[in-house]
Amino acid sequence: RANARLLTDHSSDARLLPIIFMMMYSREDGTEAQLRELTKSSEASVRGVATFALGSFLMKKDDQSPEAKMLLQSVVDDYSDVSFDMRGNDFKIAPKAEGALFALNNLQIGMMAPDIQGVDLDGVDFKLSEYRGKVVLLDFWGNW
Repeated sequence: RANARLLTDHSSDARLLPIIFMMMYSREDGTEAQLRELTKSSEASVRGVATFALGSFLMKKDDQSPEAKMLLQSVVDDYSDVSFDMRGNDFKIAPKAEGALFALNNLQIGMMAPDIQGVDLDGVDFKLSEYRGKVVLLDFWGNW
């Protein structure tokens, strides 16, 4: 209820951008309606982040959602200059939308995997395309 009150009473306040952004992960009833309302804000940065969050929210519900694709493309086209402070970092939403669109268009079950290059456990360079037609397990990990 606190989020709903904040968003209702202060929908044009750019200080709420991190909260609006995180709404894409919400499972609360009414989130989709709140995000749709925020996409009508008078503040461009609020509209942009809400558009991104709504597109991402819809993508999580249905990864083939035409509306999700349209919203994410709108972020790339119309809100490329929108950014906000997220834990001390300048967070830009357009590159995130581009990444989500790439995933929607290229990384779905049944699609051919994009070719990647890497080094195997023996230090030998390889391309994923060299293993086409074979069963391959890719294990991506990081140590940071």
